[in-house]
Amino acid sequence: MHVFNLEVLPEIATAALNLKLAVGKDNLRAVVTYPEGRSDIEAAARAAAPDCDCHFAAVPNRGYDIGPFVCEVLNKEDLSGFDLVAKLHTKRDLDTWINFRKFSGPEWRRELLRPFSADPWAAKRVMKAFARWPEFGFATGHGVINYCATDGTAEALEVKSWLEREFSLHVRHPVIAPGSIFIARSKVFLPFVGKFSWDDFVAVTERNAHREYGLASRLERAFTMAADAMGMVVSEGVKSPRQAMLGYAVQSAWFRTLRLLTKAVGR
Repeated sequence: MHVFNLEVLPEIATAALNLKLAVGKDNLRAVVTYPEGRSDIEAAARAAAPDCDCHFAAVPNRGYDIGPFVCEVLNKEDLSGFDLVAKLHTKRDLDTWINFRKFSGPEWRRELLRPFSADPWAAKRVMKAFARWPEFGFATGHGVINYCATDGTAEALEVKSWLEREFSLHVRHPVIAPGSIFIARSKVFLPFVGKFSWDDFVAVTERNAHREYGLASRLERAFTMAADAMGMVVSEGVKSPRQAMLGYAVQSAWFRTLRLLTKAVGR
């Protein structure tokens, strides 16, 4: 859990609590990161952290929420001891378009949280889905998942080539899910352990904030594609992986049609 925007912290802390209720405090290891030099954020993060085995870390303002996840979780925690890894962060309210759908204010964040930690029932349901379907590998909001990467196609395809070239991960579908709030099988992240350090991530300043993302943006796409390359399905975990893939085949055909129409209208 990376804490940066304090106004969002209560909502994210509730999501963490729901995960704790679903798995039990003895089965949960929490890593809570916050910007170094911000005593106000540190105090709030410590007060809001779930009651469990918990590690707190002050981190540089590099790589947005992805940098802390890589450097404080993937590089320092023994993932072999865990079945699942959940990533939460205090994602700000934002008005944007994803998958030809407009998200306003907190809607994007809540869509990301909805399948696995919006409430205790959702958290328990997704745990059962992971236990029932070995091929179910990565859970996040259905509304942000795009199996044909029609949004940001060029970058998605470049990430696909990067994974194949540098990690020998052969991606079947260029699946992307922007927002970087998820729960996934721990083995999805093993190829990235120890590969990157703080110096590899962009330092975030007032001038480049939410304009320059660098490695953070690449890894956000790489995580979902890595799950796909390992033969796992990225979905919300409500339907079986086979049903989910059927749905994404239909989605892909529809999104490609919309993309072609958008380009035609633009010309």
